[in-house]
Amino acid sequence: MKNLNVNRLKLKVKNKSLADEARVIKLEEKKLKKKSKNTTDLDFKRKLGSAIGTLKGHRKYVVGFESRATQLAIAFLKGMPYEQVEQKRKQEKEYHFRCNIVKRACVIANNYKFGFKTREELDLRTQKEVDTAFYKWVGLDK
Repeated sequence: MKNLNVNRLKLKVKNKSLADEARVIKLEEKKLKKKSKNTTDLDFKRKLGSAIGTLKGHRKYVVGFESRATQLAIAFLKGMPYEQVEQKRKQEKEYHFRCNIVKRACVIANNYKFGFKTREELDLRTQKEVDTAFYKWVGLDK
């Protein structure tokens, strides 16, 4: 009988949910843009513009960053080479990558680390061991 890996399944669901959330937000943005185009009330138009900006910001900076961190954690736990996941990072965004994306990806990797054969082979048990290995994987010093 095959062994069902619940953590892998949970992480897969999380990744798909984030993609779905981004799609739904984009759809709602389109609806609001259409409403904005069809109205003549400037005050209402301004409110719609604000709502569109809020949704876009959430989609890009909350959902997008969480999705990137999740995908990095999945690749790390599978044992994929980092260069296969991301070809290059923009130097001007390195601070954000280091402080936000990598930290969040480490948390995700620690939460779902059990059940990934390649990581078990490396014997990463503690949070510190996973964090150190992840930083090394992305080419950063911790």
